[in-house]
Amino acid sequence: MNVITKLMYSIHRILGTLLCILFLMWFLSAFVMMYHRFPRVSAKEKMQKLDMLSQTGDSLPDISSVTARLPRGVKVRSTILNLNAGHPEFSFSTTKGTLHFLADSTISRPSLDSEHLHRTAALWCSSSITRIDTLHSLDQWIPFAELKKEMPIYKIYFADDAGTQLYLSSQNGEALQFSNRSERFWAWLGAIPHWVYFTWLRQDTVLWTKTVIWLTALGCLMVIAGIWVTVDVWRKTHRSRQVLPLPKKMVSLALRQRNLFRHLRTDLHLQRHDVSGRHSRMDS
Repeated sequence: MNVITKLMYSIHRILGTLLCILFLMWFLSAFVMMYHRFPRVSAKEKMQKLDMLSQTGDSLPDISSVTARLPRGVKVRSTILNLNAGHPEFSFSTTKGTLHFLADSTISRPSLDSEHLHRTAALWCSSSITRIDTLHSLDQWIPFAELKKEMPIYKIYFADDAGTQLYLSSQNGEALQFSNRSERFWAWLGAIPHWVYFTWLRQDTVLWTKTVIWLTALGCLMVIAGIWVTVDVWRKTHRSRQVLPLPKKMVSLALRQRNLFRHLRTDLHLQRHDVSGRHSRMDS
């Protein structure tokens, strides 16, 4: 066995022992994720929950005057008109992220007061509010680093049987997360372990990316070593010319059959000579 083959055996044995539990967890959590994903607020849900503009006719500027405020070279992918604390606001999805501009450029960005907070929450859930927490750090259900710019974030608890929770940005009142108790339970069994969505790790995008890449690389190395070991075992098996020793019972049975065959052959030989002798006497 050469050095490379010995190394492959060692790599497969060590990594297989260390990563077997991780691979089993990935395998089982993937089944859960077929039916339950990590809770997220989709763009469609946000569109359905947008606050309605006044029917009396809000004073909106020409769209060209609003787009003129965009930085040079930025390409607009989509535009959304919404109310931010009662003031019309344009949200532009661009190649450099999402940019927000109030329709009235003469006023500063309004703060999300209690009235608008409760009104926005009512658009998402009709149940009464039991508690509102002000978060200054990310938690398990908003572990993404890009949400740090939305701090502080308001976490709203509703008094319903489903255990509904809503996260709102203090910057523009946008819903960042909306989930119930069942979704959070299945996330612990599926998306969180499968995607390594632990808050202390996921909020650091660079560290989380490196962790996923290294785990994947180790898994690939283990598979390559396993293929090498399989080919080596197959090659040795087909090269081997050794006859495996038979069990004692099979040897004994074979000897009995051989002795029986010898006796039969002897009897047939004697019978043949006896018949030949009789024919000779009859002829004489």
